[in-house]
Amino acid sequence: MVDAVAQAIYKQRALRFEYTQFSGDSFPVVVEPWTLLMADEGLYLYGRCIECDPKSHHVETRRVYRVSRITAARITKDSFVYPVRAEYDPVRLFEHSWGLMIPDDEAGQPPTVRLEFSSEWATYLRDQKLHPTQGPVEKADDGSLVVSMKVHITYDLVRWVRGHGNDVQVLSPENLAGWVTSRDGGSPAAYEKWVLEPARRRGGSQEGAT
Repeated sequence: MVDAVAQAIYKQRALRFEYTQFSGDSFPVVVEPWTLLMADEGLYLYGRCIECDPKSHHVETRRVYRVSRITAARITKDSFVYPVRAEYDPVRLFEHSWGLMIPDDEAGQPPTVRLEFSSEWATYLRDQKLHPTQGPVEKADDGSLVVSMKVHITYDLVRWVRGHGNDVQVLSPENLAGWVTSRDGGSPAAYEKWVLEPARRRGGSQEGAT
């Protein structure tokens, strides 16, 4: 399956496959495959949807597909022109993403996210960066450590922070802290509540959010 996806990208041919969503629903899709991406949970395909039955609202949108949920993949004879860098630059697109989730344009610029870690993280944070935008690690008098980075607020970040319990606390921005401590999952309604609504109140920008 990975080989079929990679060959379709290399040959610049549309890829037809059956895709199973998280809910378990399956449907046929035709995609212009642009980029293979590796994330914590596996391999993903990013590209432009050109056919999707019955989800017609997916057509002409850029989407992420988990490769393990792709079956019956077939490289078609339909060729496409890979976008020029001015129109699509995967490095720039995901530069401020925590993982694979991309924010809505309405969310504005990525905020400065400040996370406080317990002292047990000292060795890990000394040897490894959490994100390419991370600045120097700050050490508090009580031994806790503070990491600052410019990342969009998306559910994969919320889920990561939640997964470490009391070891990781959100210092800022407030809407990220609120989403982490809430019982809200990663639904569009939760994203609207914790990201888009605060961004609108700030005039569409998260720059300097506290």
